[in-house]
Amino acid sequence: IFQWQVDPGSGYVNVVNDGIYAGATTDSLHLTSAPTSWYGNKYRCQITDSYGTISSEEFVLRFSLTWDGSEGPAWEDPMNWGCSIIPDAYTDVYVNTGSPNYPEVNVSTSCRSLKLKAGVLVLVKTGNVLTLTGNN
Repeated sequence: IFQWQVDPGSGYVNVVNDGIYAGATTDSLHLTSAPTSWYGNKYRCQITDSYGTISSEEFVLRFSLTWDGSEGPAWEDPMNWGCSIIPDAYTDVYVNTGSPNYPEVNVSTSCRSLKLKAGVLVLVKTGNVLTLTGNN
């Protein structure tokens, strides 16, 4: 018997199949369109057989996006990001290239963390703020 569990920071509870979760009682849990505010949730599978119950290793949910800059320099343009999604306060951001464009922050925004490849720049335009919300 398989039972997936989630720990959102207050202890493990059983997962049930719904619009986000599928496979709650199988060997593979699938998440669809989970909110980024779930960053850091821990998951494990409880496996029960005639010998008892054991827990799988823990899996930690993380969200990340990589800059591609294909549409221009605007940070706030979703077409410049993997999956066409703009990073938010729960997203780890990777800027591995400035080609064809370095990112320019034209509106105040947040991301969880920002990792830049050596020599890559991010320009925060005057009057705007880029806030890093993570602890790493």
